[in-house]
Amino acid sequence: MARKRITPRPGDIYAVPRDPGGFYFLIHITENRFGDAFGIFDGHSVHPSIDTAWAPNPISHAVYTGRALIANGRWKRAGQRVDLLELFPSAPEIYHNKADNPLNDQIGPFGSGERATGELRNLTEAEAKQLGLDRGTYRQIMLEEQLEEYLQHLLH
Repeated sequence: MARKRITPRPGDIYAVPRDPGGFYFLIHITENRFGDAFGIFDGHSVHPSIDTAWAPNPISHAVYTGRALIANGRWKRAGQRVDLLELFPSAPEIYHNKADNPLNDQIGPFGSGERATGELRNLTEAEAKQLGLDRGTYRQIMLEEQLEEYLQHLLH
């Protein structure tokens, strides 16, 4: 039997299973050369659904991952809330740490943000600290299973 192709749309909310139970929530922001960008919302719920009154708080930076766990049904579509896209950048950057690129003079002294177009911009020291570039905790592109582990660590 052929599998139906799942194509996340901007504003789709996905319920990601949580250990020991319940669900975390992500919003699909966009798709580009880095992968599918998702925004992360704080908290969790025992139910894999949302309602129109749901007013979540965004946390962390957007992350890029694939859609295999959407396609296999592990991540359930919980609804659509295009209005919540305004809580995240429409084209999230990925970030490069200067310590990982010491000889690359295109990377700024505190790191650089890269747009999907390939354009780089220098980060401020405050941005680098907020992202965790200075502590080595920054992760933005990860496998779907890694994202689940990241959510578990980030949101307990």
